[in-house]
Amino acid sequence: MARILVAGSINRITKIADCFLACFMQSLGPFFILLAVSLISFVAYIYYTVNMAMMFPGQLTRVQFVEKTLHIAFSIYILLHVFLQYAFAVISGPGRPRDYTAAFHEEQERRSEVYAHENGRDEVEIEMHGIGAASTGTSDSLGAEPLLVDGNAPGPRLIKLCKKCQKPKPERAHHCSICNTCVLKMDHHCPWMANCVGHNNHRYFYLFLFYLTLGCFYYMLTSIPLAYQAYYSDQKVDWPSPVSQPLWMFALLLASAMFLAVGGLCGWHTYLILTGQTTIEYYKNSTESHNSRIRGEIWINEYDLGTWRNFQIFFNIGSKYKWWNVLMPIRVPPVGDGTSFLRCSELLSTNGKGWERTEFRDHLMMV
Repeated sequence: MARILVAGSINRITKIADCFLACFMQSLGPFFILLAVSLISFVAYIYYTVNMAMMFPGQLTRVQFVEKTLHIAFSIYILLHVFLQYAFAVISGPGRPRDYTAAFHEEQERRSEVYAHENGRDEVEIEMHGIGAASTGTSDSLGAEPLLVDGNAPGPRLIKLCKKCQKPKPERAHHCSICNTCVLKMDHHCPWMANCVGHNNHRYFYLFLFYLTLGCFYYMLTSIPLAYQAYYSDQKVDWPSPVSQPLWMFALLLASAMFLAVGGLCGWHTYLILTGQTTIEYYKNSTESHNSRIRGEIWINEYDLGTWRNFQIFFNIGSKYKWWNVLMPIRVPPVGDGTSFLRCSELLSTNGKGWERTEFRDHLMMV
């Protein structure tokens, strides 16, 4: 009895702590967004007021004028990408599952049976008939007839019901305790966006990381001659103002720190994109792969369609959106609705049902 009381008390304390952490992180969201915009804007301001003034002082020759114009154009291009991709990532949101709660209750009343699988998990699985299901899955069949789900290949489908929010949970979706909702193809919760990174905004998040890393590297590159002149040369440096040197040094340190941190994160997400994984799935896949090796089995990531095909689907490169759209600061929607994903087993199947998936056909034909 005492153990039950202690376990119940610990559970209540854990829930209170989780609720407090979620509220705290949500309240800090606007602050982190403002801080991120302010830091990037500060480095950009120092670049135009100090770096450019020191790189092109006095009267310019025609060659210097062209060089300065190219520097300004390239820096504006980078800043456009950084701010717009960041805005797209924040505004678009990660994507939420469609609410099939009413359909679930109707199905429960009709069949009056709910099958709970593996009580330790965060969801139960309920077999649906005639309802627009949101995911595929593998479980014990209840002898249901094949049905057409969202226009995909026919076959029995299972919808997972999240225990935490009591709503349908499509494949690759996860419940975010901070946002208190399920997120489509969730990668992680980003405090700098005050939101999750998921199916709808992962592309914008990655491009924000990429162009911010490129911008920090560019700022560091243009600061090398100035740093050499200021600290290793006997030539006197004529700073634009008395506070220019300390502000420039702080901006250089800030850009260097962002380059290391954001560049590392960008490299990590590059690996995840090319291998068809999210951050959450990586840790799950690593565990399953390790267990399979112990059993002498070969484990395969079902969502890894090959490096180039993973790249195409992630950036939605096809007949409508060409590869150069990655170089343009525009909004490009993701492939599919985030509730059903193509698996490599579908591509290798003899009936070729993967090639019939209309939302992926354009990307498959280009490979």
